[in-house]
Amino acid sequence: MSAHPHKEIIDAWTADTSIEIEEYVSLSEGSHVWIDIALESVIKRRHDNFRIKPKTRSVTVDGVKYEWPEPMRVAPAYAAYYWHVGGYLTVMESRWADLNGDEATLKAGYMQATKEGAEAHRRALVAVSGGTLE
Repeated sequence: MSAHPHKEIIDAWTADTSIEIEEYVSLSEGSHVWIDIALESVIKRRHDNFRIKPKTRSVTVDGVKYEWPEPMRVAPAYAAYYWHVGGYLTVMESRWADLNGDEATLKAGYMQATKEGAEAHRRALVAVSGGTLE
């Protein structure tokens, strides 16, 4: 008998029931979002659109708390999309191609699984630098 396709997620949740699980779902107009789901949904379904919800990082600048998801620490699958803060502090979408730029983004802690995560990270970086966003 083969292992459940989501064994890693199930094992992680069993070891720490405080972690949250998310599912990647399609919305209209070709957009996608991560939504919180229950472990039972992971067990019943066989698709690969699940992940353990990343922990949150934060910084407080001038009394304002900025939060963003923990950056990705493991390279995604080849050709998988990721988001990061790029030149001129813009949020950019890229595809993992195992190139030096991809590796540098991952090692620097700038790689995010979602556009929203990269945007939150961008706001925090600007705040820490004492800048403003127009």
